[in-house]
Amino acid sequence: MKNKDYIFLVDKYNKNLEKFGVSPSAVGWVSGKQKERYLKLFEGVGDFNSVIDIGCGLGDLYKFIIDQKGVEKLKYIGTEINQNFIEICQEKFPEANFILQDNIIPSFNNKSDVVVMSGLFNTPLDSNDLFMKSLLDASFSLSKKFITFNFLSNDVDYKDNNLNYTSLGDVIEYCEKKSKKISISKSIIIHEVTVTIEIK
Repeated sequence: MKNKDYIFLVDKYNKNLEKFGVSPSAVGWVSGKQKERYLKLFEGVGDFNSVIDIGCGLGDLYKFIIDQKGVEKLKYIGTEINQNFIEICQEKFPEANFILQDNIIPSFNNKSDVVVMSGLFNTPLDSNDLFMKSLLDASFSLSKKFITFNFLSNDVDYKDNNLNYTSLGDVIEYCEKKSKKISISKSIIIHEVTVTIEIK
């Protein structure tokens, strides 16, 4: 049985897709900001030729890597819980590998150089803290070299009730239990923080 957060997220993004069509707004992003976000995610990432993109949305990160990073023979896996997103990704990028997750936390045997999570922690859920820690644990088991992800810092004067904000200190404390090689980058996109972890 799908848990409450799984059902909520699938429904939320199906409604976005119906309302906004195939666009950044369908996955909750502001148009024109994606490239900056992706550049931040890969700022602290070294050489790689394989990526697992958890919560790949409409597959835009795959296109960014192909266009901007110049990775030859990229081995890419994009995972999603939304069947509609998977079908769009497969149509847009038939050469890439997209997997439909039947659980909110990915579980499969593949490993890659880099695990990416972009925007996954911005939606309020029943337990965002548990969700983040569970995804980080999964990422450490899936990555050979780097984990890179972003979130909204709770160091703000105003909070939007439709967004989730996370303590940077809590994130670093948790990640340092698994690796001491952690870099932090704050974006000009308001309150967004990118954390990149090098696997020990």
